[in-house]
Amino acid sequence: APRRGSVFVPRLTSLPPSLKTDAIPSLYYGRHIITGALSPFARTIAFWLVELGARDLWLIARRTPSPQEQEALEKLQRLGAHIRLWDNVDVSNKASFESILEEAYVDSIPISTIFHLPGHLEDALLSTLQKDSLERVLAPKVEGARTIIDWLPRLNPQYVGFSSSASATFGPRELATHAIANGILEGFAEKYRRAGWPIQTLGWGYWEEGRADRTTLT
Repeated sequence: APRRGSVFVPRLTSLPPSLKTDAIPSLYYGRHIITGALSPFARTIAFWLVELGARDLWLIARRTPSPQEQEALEKLQRLGAHIRLWDNVDVSNKASFESILEEAYVDSIPISTIFHLPGHLEDALLSTLQKDSLERVLAPKVEGARTIIDWLPRLNPQYVGFSSSASATFGPRELATHAIANGILEGFAEKYRRAGWPIQTLGWGYWEEGRADRTTLT
């Protein structure tokens, strides 16, 4: 990527131990907000947080849960978590998303983590990319992230994770729109991390076959 007269090339590097989340146990207390919350991946994050001691989870989803998803939510509750589900919420709609963040702010309960995990895939080569398709893919990831960034000074979370993937660096040619959306999130994270906010992008690798069931990396 050309920036300020220089060309930058992404490289894969290991995190030093001081940056790994298991070194920061305070992240697991307070309120945890997850967007895209009904996906298998988001549910995996929710269970991971609860296993580490989280007890207050706000889950934001763009649809109502299926019977299988409802069963997972009930299991989280049986494990001791208080679950509040906000369904039929489009995080790309700033007003809708902000109404939830406003309530979290007024509640005065410290925000420990925000995991921004929405996703919408429309496979296309860069050469065949259509504007409408790109906008549909960008909207939940990018506009939702913009809203979270706008609210950082008020919510003051201890950690923010944006879901990216290896497609921002390498991957199937058909994931052009997905790569663009993830690249934008990585740019946001870099910019605001330099400004002092605890933001990372989670650059996942390849998943098991079946997008609807992707909970395990290959």
